[in-house]
Amino acid sequence: MTTRDYIIDFLNYIFLLFTILFAFVYFFLGDRLGAVSRAMQALVPLSYFATFFLIRFRYTRKTIRRMNEEGRSRDVSLQLTYRDKIIDELLIFSLPVIVIWVAHLKGVVDVYTVFQAALVFIIMFTWHNILFKKEG
Repeated sequence: MTTRDYIIDFLNYIFLLFTILFAFVYFFLGDRLGAVSRAMQALVPLSYFATFFLIRFRYTRKTIRRMNEEGRSRDVSLQLTYRDKIIDELLIFSLPVIVIWVAHLKGVVDVYTVFQAALVFIIMFTWHNILFKKEG
C-alpha cells in the first residue's frame, strides 16, 4: 500500500469514528431513543431482502470460485429473443401500475406512491436499456 492509501484509510477510520460518536451523542445522550426504535422498525423489511441477497451472493461466489478452478470463463452469453424483450417491456410498464394498484387497495394513493411508481419505472427502464443496448 502506498502512503496515499494509508491516508485514505486513516481518514475513513476517523470519519467512521466521528459518525459513531455523533450517533451515540445524538440518540442516546439526547434522549431520542424513540427515533432509534422507529428507524429499526423501518429497517426490518430490508433485512429480508438483505438475507436473500447474502444467500444468493454466497452461492454466486461458490460458482465463480468453481469456474476459476476449472479454468472456465466467467462471462455469460445469453441468447435473448424479441419475445424476451416484449416480456421485459410488459414488466417495465406494468410494475408501476401494480405499485399504484396495491396502494389503492390499501386506500391511500398520494404523491409518495406516484413517486415510488416513477422510481420503479426509471430503474426498470434503465435496466432494459442496459440489457438491450447491444442489440444488433
